[in-house]
Amino acid sequence: MSRRLLPLTCLFCLPAAVALAQPANDERPNILFVFTDDHAPHAIGAYGGLFASVDPTPNIDQLASEGMLFQSSFCTNSICGPSRAVILTGKHSHRNGFQHNGQRFDGSQQTFPKLLQGAGYRTAMIGKWHLSSDPEGFDHWEVLPGQGDYYNPVFLNAGGRRQIEGYCTDIVTDLAIDWLKSNADSGEPFMLMCQQKAPHRNWMPALRHLNLFDGETLPEPPTLLDRWEDNASPARFQEMEIDRHMNIVHDLFVEPTDGWDPRTGNASDTSGSRNLKKMTPEQREAWTAALGPENAALREAELEGEELVRWKYQRYMKNYLRCIRGVDESVGRLMAYLEESGLADNTIVIYSSDQGFYLGDHGWYDKRWMYEESLGMPLIVKWPGVTEPGARDTHLVQNLDYAETFLDIAGVEIPDDMQGRSLVPLMRGEKPTDWRDAIYYHYYEYPSVHMVPRHYGIRTDRYKLMRFYRFGEWEFYDLENDPDELANQYANPDYRETITALSEDLGALRARYGDDSDTREMPAAWQARFRPKKGEWLPLFNGKNLDGWTVKITGHELGDNYKDTFRVENGLLRVTYDGYERFDGKFGHLFFDAPFASYKLRVEYRFVGEQCPGGPGWAFRNSGVMLHGQSAESMTVDQEFPVSIEAQMLGGGGEGTRTTGNLCTPGTHVVFGDELVKRHCTNSTSKTYHGDQWVTLEVEVRGGDVIRHVMDGETVLEYHKPQLDESDADAQRLRASGTRNMLRQGTISLQAESHPLEFRKVEIQLLGR
Repeated sequence: MSRRLLPLTCLFCLPAAVALAQPANDERPNILFVFTDDHAPHAIGAYGGLFASVDPTPNIDQLASEGMLFQSSFCTNSICGPSRAVILTGKHSHRNGFQHNGQRFDGSQQTFPKLLQGAGYRTAMIGKWHLSSDPEGFDHWEVLPGQGDYYNPVFLNAGGRRQIEGYCTDIVTDLAIDWLKSNADSGEPFMLMCQQKAPHRNWMPALRHLNLFDGETLPEPPTLLDRWEDNASPARFQEMEIDRHMNIVHDLFVEPTDGWDPRTGNASDTSGSRNLKKMTPEQREAWTAALGPENAALREAELEGEELVRWKYQRYMKNYLRCIRGVDESVGRLMAYLEESGLADNTIVIYSSDQGFYLGDHGWYDKRWMYEESLGMPLIVKWPGVTEPGARDTHLVQNLDYAETFLDIAGVEIPDDMQGRSLVPLMRGEKPTDWRDAIYYHYYEYPSVHMVPRHYGIRTDRYKLMRFYRFGEWEFYDLENDPDELANQYANPDYRETITALSEDLGALRARYGDDSDTREMPAAWQARFRPKKGEWLPLFNGKNLDGWTVKITGHELGDNYKDTFRVENGLLRVTYDGYERFDGKFGHLFFDAPFASYKLRVEYRFVGEQCPGGPGWAFRNSGVMLHGQSAESMTVDQEFPVSIEAQMLGGGGEGTRTTGNLCTPGTHVVFGDELVKRHCTNSTSKTYHGDQWVTLEVEVRGGDVIRHVMDGETVLEYHKPQLDESDADAQRLRASGTRNMLRQGTISLQAESHPLEFRKVEIQLLGR
């Protein structure tokens, strides 16, 4: 492959390894860990299944024929970043501190690369990292920022960043081989983590693979049109359906038309469309030439309903498998280099992926669930002279075991606080009598993209028990009789003894792994927000207490409701200052505990009493509702206002004009018409509300599109494209941690700015489903 370097900040930085003294020509085995993203086991020929007949992975299949394939390999938390954190630490998500994407991995903690590095191994990490913080414990690293791009990606290293022209899978492979060559004469064993972006959404294949599978009809899973009739309610309220949520423009690269609006749909991901704009003219021309004829045929066919679902499935699966073909070729290149360089006989090659993935199964894409398709993860190991060629292991293993395995391979003592177990005995063909008979799983990211609720569970070789704890629902499956998990048997009395025993075992596993996460069932009002009836207004404030809300006051830790500033009395949510001597800049915000994207918010409020002494003059009869805000947890202790869009509420002083329903933009900008407006506040066209009368403010928020402020049924302000302010320090801190510049969702919070006020209604109507 030819590639051209684009303007760059720095080149490779290769610091010397910090290693314990080891003899020259150390004969301990090298470790090559090839790790992909979202590669489902049933998309690997060696695992059999639906796609084995189309031969998607000949090189990975060859690796399996020369080594050992683990048939019962599972993750602990089916999502990208957390899976990587578990592998690095050998600890469950609740122990390593990285429970869901968007968090920042604490690189100062113990990891297996640090331990290997300290024992004399040269260590490198190349490709997708996805843990926000910089890699630690590596002599060399060059990683993609966030998810990275398929075409002409940017890479980060210890000295800066550079952009490389070409296809990401090929480039990562090139960089890995370059590093191997640079260490050829070191005399030290190596551990190289070669981690690919592919086949992650939005499934952009290499140009050479764009016409692979043309003219073929890929087999469909029998559950493609599943309606989840016997599952618990979460399966029916997800947002990961090929039918309703896979965007035909952004995900499948069909040109937008009036009927295919790229702005619509939940769980949208525009990264693929953005990456198209980064292509060179030659790349874009080849892309359009390959997909254009099929796109034109689709427009002419005017498909609807099940026929359109089936078309989308074919495009999705072909692009997914095309991405995998690039990964498979990478494995072939790496294996060839090991042979050519004489490293093959003393190098252990491990192939895995962060979790499974839905390939149309149950009508879905993505992962997250404890159902089989996303719980399972591939694991193939070739250890020359140790693993028997063509061997298959059926023991229950998890990514929790990887760190311990790497350390055991290297002869490094396994720390007692790691929670997994070395797989080396299994690789040797042993059958330990004390091996685990059940695995533990816990998923945390909700409410969030794809709307898969938090749940934990236990799986044995035959049974699976899951608890969707916030909704108070359980599922139980007999995998021997129901491998597709179509019939929830939790209420079946024939399984009562089995379920009782599994419940006890589940509790024992939670205790063993020290999982003391908050798993309370949420109040009925909270649950109703995510199970709404069409057009229903749902209360965010229950009139009784602050359940579902979190206080953040400037200068105080999250949750510290200083002087009882926010309180509920006589059915009213009150902002009060009767315990204050002076205001002293203690700006308060009461955050609702879930983000929202597209909705109508209605609040009824009134200003009462006198302003707190020391309050700023502009804060007289002044408050607001903050929209599309940052999370309460991401605010600093001394931060005065969350980065957000504010629907400002102002009360009149008895005479003159003072509009309400205005706009303020702490850490943000918006667009009026075609103009990006950077002023902090913009007045509405509302009338003035004097005195202590009740006032109703309604705000219509449609993601990153139109936002309207409505007073007494009249639209008084309208704008769109809310975005982060590049000059604001708090906004840039959010950007550095992964927040996107364009705001499409966020928190809702109520302000306390030194003037007492009361709310008697705070309610929401979700737009769409």
